[in-house]
Amino acid sequence: MSLLALAWRSVRGRPLASALTIVAVALGAALVISLLSLRASTRRSFLEAARGYDAILGPTEGSPLDTVLSTLFHVGESKGTIPFSTWEAVQKDPRVALAVPYALGDSFRGRHIVGTSADLFRALSGADGKPLGEGIVGALFEEGSYEAVVGSAAAASTGLRRGSQFRAAHGVEVVTHEHEELWTVVGIMRPTGTPADRAIFIPWKTFYSIGGHEEGAEALRARRAAQAGADGEPEGDGDHDGEHDHEHEADDPSAEQTLGMSAIGIRLVSPGLRIAYIAELRQDRDDVDPVQPLEVIHDLLQVVGSVDQVFELLAWAVVIVSGLGILVGLYNTIHGRRREIAILRALGARARHVFVVIVLEALLLVLAGGILGLVLGHFALAAAAPELLREYAIRADIAPGLRDVAVLGALLGLGLLAGLLPALRGLRTPVARNLQPQDA
Repeated sequence: MSLLALAWRSVRGRPLASALTIVAVALGAALVISLLSLRASTRRSFLEAARGYDAILGPTEGSPLDTVLSTLFHVGESKGTIPFSTWEAVQKDPRVALAVPYALGDSFRGRHIVGTSADLFRALSGADGKPLGEGIVGALFEEGSYEAVVGSAAAASTGLRRGSQFRAAHGVEVVTHEHEELWTVVGIMRPTGTPADRAIFIPWKTFYSIGGHEEGAEALRARRAAQAGADGEPEGDGDHDGEHDHEHEADDPSAEQTLGMSAIGIRLVSPGLRIAYIAELRQDRDDVDPVQPLEVIHDLLQVVGSVDQVFELLAWAVVIVSGLGILVGLYNTIHGRRREIAILRALGARARHVFVVIVLEALLLVLAGGILGLVLGHFALAAAAPELLREYAIRADIAPGLRDVAVLGALLGLGLLAGLLPALRGLRTPVARNLQPQDA
């Protein structure tokens, strides 16, 4: 009989203890592989979403993180507006390939409504690398229309379909009232694995024609006039505060020029121009805050990365405790297996054979627990993947890969260490004294 077979029979001889040990290792391995896969998937999804623009021009009132989260990830609300003249200026810049306007502040059943242009569907891509505009069921909205394109997750959660009509609500985190205008859904986006799946997109020009906020619009115009008078300059485009600065009277043809935009996404003709372009804007304009999305997301991931590491350490702690359980269990069984070891030695087994058999027992326990844990971990990821994609735009990586091999290798190393001490104790078992039957 081979040494491996002997080790396997020994494991089977203690079914309850072996099963509990395998389950403990499996739970730790499942936690580790789930956390590692989810962290990698989250980082990849965030970075892919941030690569859509070379720069985003946001309001000076908010932070760079506020700007990136509200525009690219549809989280939170815009902290202010930027002058309409800025959008006109950047469009004329030969270095700018696309300037995508953003008008934010409304929602429908908890989903952000984004006033924008059709350029957004060319500038941003899905997780598969295809532009967001590809594969839409229906069509893109027409500029100046009361039409909407709905992300796949937003459509699933709100029940909107092609031909559905809805009214936008004022506010995102706190909804105050519903607007009167009706919007018709003309297109449903394919699942893209990006935050765009959670949003509803409408033309930015008709976004500014939403009524019902004349009082807020007049207050903004009055403040602009007062500021212009204080500066001794004629009234023109400027920056504004407020969480919903797009409000105005529906019959005002220049309202978007009066009230400004929430943000502008910039795609340059060459990514190599990014640093110089942002530096120039920061030097020449004090009415906008240009940010580099990738840089902001990198900073964010560094902050939350420490939290990820804490959870990962806790998962590895579960595995290590399981390894200690293997060590203690095997070490304690050596005393009761003295006669078994003595018989093996009397039949010709060498000391190193006994050593190997005990180490193999630990490795078999860890291997069985590790494989079961990897299966459980990937099963959990597969079960959570639709919800992660729908609610958080995170495309979970559920396919086995090198990460699994690394985790299994680490577990086997732990099993080897756990088996060394019991194996060394087995080496010191006296042969002659333990050949006679005796109580354990």
